[in-house]
Amino acid sequence: MKTAMKTALATIVEQSGIERAKAETIWSNFEPYFNAASECSVKVNGLEITDVAQKKEMKLARDIRLKLKKIRVAAEKTKKELKDSVLKEGRFIDATFNLISDATKPIEADLKEKEEFAKRKEWERKERLRIERRDKLRPFDVVAMSNDDFLNLDNMTDEEFEQLLDRTRRTHEERLEAERRSEEERLSREKAEAEERARIEAENARLRAEAEERERQLVEERAKFEAARNAAEDTARIEREKREAAERAEREAREAAERAERAKIEEEIRKAREETEAAQRALREKQEAEERSKREEAARIEAQCKAEEEERKRLEAAGDKEKLSAYFDQILSLEVPTVKSKEATSILAFMCNCIQLSVSRVEKL
Repeated sequence: MKTAMKTALATIVEQSGIERAKAETIWSNFEPYFNAASECSVKVNGLEITDVAQKKEMKLARDIRLKLKKIRVAAEKTKKELKDSVLKEGRFIDATFNLISDATKPIEADLKEKEEFAKRKEWERKERLRIERRDKLRPFDVVAMSNDDFLNLDNMTDEEFEQLLDRTRRTHEERLEAERRSEEERLSREKAEAEERARIEAENARLRAEAEERERQLVEERAKFEAARNAAEDTARIEREKREAAERAEREAREAAERAERAKIEEEIRKAREETEAAQRALREKQEAEERSKREEAARIEAQCKAEEEERKRLEAAGDKEKLSAYFDQILSLEVPTVKSKEATSILAFMCNCIQLSVSRVEKL
């Protein structure tokens, strides 16, 4: 613990930039607390408590904890005392500096004012010149068009300002003349427009009167035409109603025939659909039966193959006698063919005798 603490202390000294001698003086105030804490650390090093019966160890842990707390509280008190001393030094340094600052600042301010006397007088002259020139330009709206910084009035020579004032005056007069001509042109244009509007209104009144007369004549002609058209429409309506009645009767008869024909066709379609569905159902049932038969046959073949495989495995594991007995059982299960010739009968009898003899010999194994 001491080695680690010394290493940490060296790092703190290096990082803080404090003089080593002063650091060692400060450290001497804390070293007794550090040594006492190290001794406590040694006493509890390796202390483990795993059972409630370890009363002595638990008491030791409490005693060391309370002792460490006293060491930490005492060290904190020393820290406050040392910092309080440093703070007092800092306050004394600030107060001493303030004495010098308060004594020199007023003198500096007075000297600065005297130092800048010519600069201030020059600024006041330029400000008076700027205001005077701005007032001369004001009647010509120059201030409204541009700010003083843009015109830089206080830095112009008298010749430059007079040129500016002359140009501004001429520009202002030209603008006023242009505005006067523009106003005259506007008044002349408005007068011509008013005369044109009056002429157009008179022409419009004449055209409206002519249009109203034509409208009246058109109304009379339209009334005569409407009367003739209504009479013609009445005659046409009666003829149309007769024709529509005949067409309606013909259409109803045709629609009745179409409905009957459509019902007949729908009945034929229904029967054809039922026959098709019946044929499809029969075909589906046949296909399902065939599929079922195929599955059953496949299952039977698979079972037979499995039984034969099991029998083969059993025979392979059995003895010679059992294998030969199974072989002759298969031979004897075969149907004996019926023959007609004497020679074939003799061969068949010979084969049967050979088989029987072989069976007898197998049984004696």
